Amino acid sequence: MQTFNTKKVAWVGLGQMGSPMVGHLLHAGFAVEVYNRSPEKAQAVVEKGALLAPNVETVAQNNDVLFLMVSDYPAIESLLTPAVLAALKGKVVVNMSTVSPTQNQLIEAQLKSHHVHFIEAPVSGSSKVAEAGKLLVLGAGDKAIFDQLVPLFNAFSSNVYHYGDVGKAGGVKLAVNALLGIFNEAYAEALVFAEQFGINQADIIDTIANGAMNSPMFQSKIAMYESGEFPPVFMLKHITKDLNLAVDELEKANKRSPLIEKAAKTFSEANQTALSQQDLASIYTYLKK
Repeated sequence: MQTFNTKKVAWVGLGQMGSPMVGHLLHAGFAVEVYNRSPEKAQAVVEKGALLAPNVETVAQNNDVLFLMVSDYPAIESLLTPAVLAALKGKVVVNMSTVSPTQNQLIEAQLKSHHVHFIEAPVSGSSKVAEAGKLLVLGAGDKAIFDQLVPLFNAFSSNVYHYGDVGKAGGVKLAVNALLGIFNEAYAEALVFAEQFGINQADIIDTIANGAMNSPMFQSKIAMYESGEFPPVFMLKHITKDLNLAVDELEKANKRSPLIEKAAKTFSEANQTALSQQDLASIYTYLKK
């Protein structure tokens, strides 16, 4: 069995999720070489001990394992240049970005043609959960390689799952995020519906919070509903992307899911407004108009 050096790894993508995840790796004693398209976003992890590389080719050359935590599939495509693919020969790419199962399978096929191993490992949890080191790692791909990466995953997660072949982890991630979008739209619709009868917002919030329809998700959004301010924990534009990926997968399978389709439509409309970079709970503001 081929073994890889997991004591020092490469990481590309230092946004709301990537930066705290790298911070936890460093705290756990791993060496991390990072690259980010906007170098200033790397400053926080560099101050914690990460090494900043000038480009993706450099981190690919210097490490056996390359983590990707970027915005979407086109971003991944842009990173996998011929020079980077050549530098990755015989190594491992771990995609922690949220893309569709089909897209992960396309990445796997592309890498395999260049003799590069691929692990699918999106995470479930918000930026606050990432900061706490309590993410869920949703994994798929070669189990022997995956098992070598578990100590790294453990640095920023509370649970690590392996579902089988590439595509399955992406399916789980889209299912979870579809539920996230549906729940947030449902809570927002319930609040708006109650308010039309002249019911104080505080009263309907308290009623939900003390009843069977309460949830950790609802609790995490109450302060936002009350203040009318929605600082991004999980941006509306990101849930919009994920819901539309789910709809694409449904269409490929010739299946229907009315709630997912409805949520995708509502969030897509809201995403065309100034709410795009607010928290997804700001769908309440959109529906209240």
